[in-house]
Amino acid sequence: MKCPYCNQEHPDEFLFCPTTGNKIETIMAYSKGSLHEYDSIGSFYEGLAVVRKDGKYGVMDINGSMIVPCTYSNILHFSEGLAACQKESGDWAFMNLAGKIVLSLPEGIDVASDIGFKEGLCAVSGYIEDSEDNSVLKYGFIDDKGYLVIGLLYDYAKDFAGGFAVVTIEDEDGYSQEIYINKKGEKAIPYEYWACHDFVGNYAIAKNEFGKWLVIDKNAQLIFKLKDKDSKWVDIGTDFVSYGLGEKLLWFRPENPNKHYYWNNVRTIYNKFSEGYLAVCSSVNGKWGFITDEGKEQIPFVYEEAHDFKEGLAAVKVDGLWGFIGYTGMMIVKPMYNMVFDFSESRAVAKINNRWIVIDKTGKIIVG
Repeated sequence: MKCPYCNQEHPDEFLFCPTTGNKIETIMAYSKGSLHEYDSIGSFYEGLAVVRKDGKYGVMDINGSMIVPCTYSNILHFSEGLAACQKESGDWAFMNLAGKIVLSLPEGIDVASDIGFKEGLCAVSGYIEDSEDNSVLKYGFIDDKGYLVIGLLYDYAKDFAGGFAVVTIEDEDGYSQEIYINKKGEKAIPYEYWACHDFVGNYAIAKNEFGKWLVIDKNAQLIFKLKDKDSKWVDIGTDFVSYGLGEKLLWFRPENPNKHYYWNNVRTIYNKFSEGYLAVCSSVNGKWGFITDEGKEQIPFVYEEAHDFKEGLAAVKVDGLWGFIGYTGMMIVKPMYNMVFDFSESRAVAKINNRWIVIDKTGKIIVG
């Protein structure tokens, strides 16, 4: 390995620089793998991470050992024991956790999902001929055996969530609507919408033909209608529906829509409530902080940037460098990284001094 102090190559077993005496492992880990060769590294899913080198993709394990060489044009992260991968020919296939191809898609059928398999099905696309013999791109779903269980019928399709998938249908005049279908390809909610969000638990949000956002349940019952069609940040999470009116953020539990919480002076939010907290950028000072799901300030608005909490830690940016804080705001992992991804499976991928590393929740380098 190359020493960061004297810039010379030393055997891997050296933990101290023989020239300066500095401890090498404080900068780079002593591990089975070396990550300096990769252009990018994804988060860990099911114990594996997708890596990219020279424009090609491969897979490494939790020790940094390569299990799939970087020879694919694309690889999605692992989901339900499989990862979608695109060969140089352009054809798509699926590999298992050992990196072995176990399912190949027919020529002309592409993976349309950003995830791969979800709830046992994967969105795919392909060209078919319409009634006028025109070749048109349509979407459907395959199962884990590769069978097209929901045909290429739709103008777009999202992944399944909560037993339903959102698909787009377009009429002869080019007017598009979205509907929910079940795993038999049947229309699950007896209405068409301008836009739909995935079901989270028993609830989803959808926009009607008048531009109003609705909260519905799986029985197509209207739970709540947002008053202002210009609401921003409209989203649904595990526990809450949230929306913005001007610089005011509001949220409520779908099972109790009459009780709203709110927070003022919001410029933007990172994503949605996670682990009881939300990362918010204040319109007052342009800094990021955290509020609780009951509308209280938990962590002051002092950060340059911030991510939502994942696995008990949230990434924050201080003086141009990233670190991680806990629920109380205490800095758990010192800000020293140029780039970080959120923790996944107790590991986070980070970049320091143009080197990729993998750290644990104390900041200790596991692979580097």
